[in-house]
Amino acid sequence: MLTLPVNSSNAKTSYAIQQVVRFVKANIPLLTRGENTPARHYYGGFEDSFMTPPEIWGHESLNLPGVIVPNPVSERGGRPACLAQGGLLKRMLEAIKELVSDANFDCSETGIALQAMDNSHVALVSLLLKAEAFDPYTCARGFSLGVNLNSLNKILRCAGNDDTITLQAEDESADSLTLVFDSPNQERVSEYELKLMDIDQENLHIPDTDYDAKVHMSSAEFQRITRDLSTVSEAVTISVTKEGIRFVASGEVGSGSITLKKGSSVDTNISTTIELSQTVSLDFSLKYLANFAKAAPLSDVVSLSISENLPLLVEYEMESVGFIRYYLAPKINEE
Repeated sequence: MLTLPVNSSNAKTSYAIQQVVRFVKANIPLLTRGENTPARHYYGGFEDSFMTPPEIWGHESLNLPGVIVPNPVSERGGRPACLAQGGLLKRMLEAIKELVSDANFDCSETGIALQAMDNSHVALVSLLLKAEAFDPYTCARGFSLGVNLNSLNKILRCAGNDDTITLQAEDESADSLTLVFDSPNQERVSEYELKLMDIDQENLHIPDTDYDAKVHMSSAEFQRITRDLSTVSEAVTISVTKEGIRFVASGEVGSGSITLKKGSSVDTNISTTIELSQTVSLDFSLKYLANFAKAAPLSDVVSLSISENLPLLVEYEMESVGFIRYYLAPKINEE
């Protein structure tokens, strides 16, 4: 495989070689990742956790062949995906790395997306970094980049929170992702390469759902609740009524409960709002909820959407930047 640096000192020679490579690829049949590749992982465990037919979610392959940067010798002369707020990407990885080890970053004209299950098939994470979050952002064709998230997180720790982070992959045959960290004064530039992986993964098509209850509350308060109740139990019952939302946990060491009344704001300016069509009460794993709560630094508000026989949706919206959404199957009462 031929890999050419974007900032080649001999641009003309680099461009000529790229044309030869493109010609060869155009005339030799090539099966790229994501094209008619059978998936190894299915989300049966996740779907079995609720009683509605699995078809409501459906299996739909994104099938995004292509590349993050279609032409390394860019006419703009700029970098492909440049994120001014480097700390944002670091915090997003921190919020999902405990749930998922390997995943595909699906790059398209609209931005960079990720969807993956945890190893137990109990939870699903979906995130999106919109193209508007980058300046510039170049992606003429879609492409999936298989990444080990722990390795990526280690490299991102080398970047300062105020650094500008640039992500770059040269073509559809690239076997590595280049990360460039620029300090605010541009006096320090660091460049790293992360080896990519071939990950066969089938994404779920998740339809819009009308939930029985939807609660908007302080993300810091949600993080505190999950942390505090984890001291007495491994599970929590979340109940939503027109009066408020109640978290109840009971274990071998004791029990505890926390209630937030509708319209209340605890230690923050974020009030608790509730949209309710009917009361709902379900049990969930506190271990997973505590992991979800690690996304609190990304948004002041978290939304909890709950319905009987459907996964809980925990959503952190980042205005004009993107979102992180977690789906968690309810615990089944075995009695």
